[in-house]
Amino acid sequence: MRPLFKHLNRLPYLLSIAILLSIWAGQTQSFAGAGGGGGGRGGRGTANDALKDERITIGEAFVNEELKYRISVLFIDEAAASEVSLVKGEDGDYIATITAYTTGIIDKLYHRKDVYVSRLRLVEGGRRFMTRSFEKTIDINGRIRNSVTVLNYDKMLMTWASWGGEKDEKGGEVKLPPGNYYDDPLAAFYNLRFGVYGPLKEGGEYRILTFPKED
Repeated sequence: MRPLFKHLNRLPYLLSIAILLSIWAGQTQSFAGAGGGGGGRGGRGTANDALKDERITIGEAFVNEELKYRISVLFIDEAAASEVSLVKGEDGDYIATITAYTTGIIDKLYHRKDVYVSRLRLVEGGRRFMTRSFEKTIDINGRIRNSVTVLNYDKMLMTWASWGGEKDEKGGEVKLPPGNYYDDPLAAFYNLRFGVYGPLKEGGEYRILTFPKED
């Protein structure tokens, strides 16, 4: 069982890859199983319409959208599931959330639940999401680890901290190299689908700058 647990420990990374590889072409799908959902301005297909209409912001294209994924690990179907949503906050920013958790027999052997919350602001005339903060809560068999990363572009500074889960508390700050935005996985998910990194096409290559941090 050790190889299986090794893959389960990498669930958040496999999940991030699944989301980032999802292509908006009338129906959302993940590489590990079927996906579905809808919302925003008319549900499915709205991103393609928004790309042609500069009056529609990235927030309007996806707000109130809910997507659900089923995830397979090795030979086990539906070993985990995840849900992704985007809502508009009272301050005008957007809140994106992904919740991923083990299911079925896997959950009985090895319980894991990850919750990622990204607070996003519209920039570039509403045509792009910028990460303001990114929070993670990871529950592994009852051991809960939290982390938060905050990006301050006024000071060009990123601060981060992590605690809990029977591990040492850590934290630090990093100077942000100027001239770019640095995206968390959820910001990248919506920016990718909206064409921020270039037109979506099969076999396309995209340059996505993530947090300038070791992990």
